[in-house]
Amino acid sequence: MVVVLLACVAAVVVAVVWPREREPEYGGKKLSEWLILYKPMATFDEVPGPERQEAGEAIHRIGTNALPHMLKWVRGRRLPMTGIILFERLPRKLQSRFVRRYLGLEYPVVSDFAAEAGFRALGPEANAAIPDLIKMLGEPLPASEPDGPSNHASSALRCIGASAIPALIAVITRTNNPSFFRVNAILALRDIAWSGNNVDAAIPGLVQCLSDPQEEVWFEAQRTLSTIAPEVLEKGGENRSKQR
Repeated sequence: MVVVLLACVAAVVVAVVWPREREPEYGGKKLSEWLILYKPMATFDEVPGPERQEAGEAIHRIGTNALPHMLKWVRGRRLPMTGIILFERLPRKLQSRFVRRYLGLEYPVVSDFAAEAGFRALGPEANAAIPDLIKMLGEPLPASEPDGPSNHASSALRCIGASAIPALIAVITRTNNPSFFRVNAILALRDIAWSGNNVDAAIPGLVQCLSDPQEEVWFEAQRTLSTIAPEVLEKGGENRSKQR
């Protein structure tokens, strides 16, 4: 009991004195506030209103300083069980919102969807986040969390667009990568194509995937080619996928 109490007190002390990374601001608003105002568009051809245009400009002004925060928010988070236990064992007077926040027991103020859209606002300045998003894309998706980090990373890469294509090609053509990782990359390429980007550079890699021994890999490669380059399948790519 004494050990638990000491751990709780230590947690409170850390919560009070440990420095937190400050959120960048522009025009008197924090990045999170601008992202909420920017919010994702309903369709890709939707004309943004004045408020969204202003928010997009603000995010652009904040620039690469926004990336560490957006990467954290786009990942989403699960509340740490250790923190929950410590918080519940604290004396009631110490169970404040301040302590809850510093123990990591509050969800991000920005949804993963708003953070995803922020990558589109940054444009080419978001390219520096591509390696981290690719790593996130390769994280296994727990059965208990069907809408996990890899899904959000895929959406963020779609928002970045054409700049992410070379990194995704590298993932799908590296046969020692886990099959789910390669499938995620194929799906991200398809999403980028559906967003209006030219993904012709990925066609040779997708054709290569048609001969892959992993069914999920060649199946998604075939589906993607049928969308972006059906003529490739008509010339024999589909036949190769059946000869396994």
